[in-house]
Amino acid sequence: MSQADFGSLAGVQKQAQLKYEKGERLPGAAYLAAAASEGVDVLYVLTGRRAVEVAAGEPVIAVDLLEACVEAVELEVASLPRQLSLTTRARLIAVAYQLSLAEHKVEIELLRPLIKLAI
Repeated sequence: MSQADFGSLAGVQKQAQLKYEKGERLPGAAYLAAAASEGVDVLYVLTGRRAVEVAAGEPVIAVDLLEACVEAVELEVASLPRQLSLTTRARLIAVAYQLSLAEHKVEIELLRPLIKLAI
């Protein structure tokens, strides 16, 4: 699949897709949700690690929870005195997702100490 095709699948232009792949930009919640709805393992996109496999062999991602994690981390990071790298932000989103799975809600109080450690 070409970068233009993959970008189109997730609702972005080829140039945005290229920037995501180069690590120049971090994909937003809408992109990740669209990609997940097409079967893309978005946890892998963010972290390079595969999502948990179910018996049918398909990754399980709670898209609404992932969107909430992206939004929560981005809001917290926006208030920091310095910018975090895309890699660090992606890792924080992945950790936020893992921490939020049990209750299926984002616990920002659990994330704040981790975000401070990332500074």
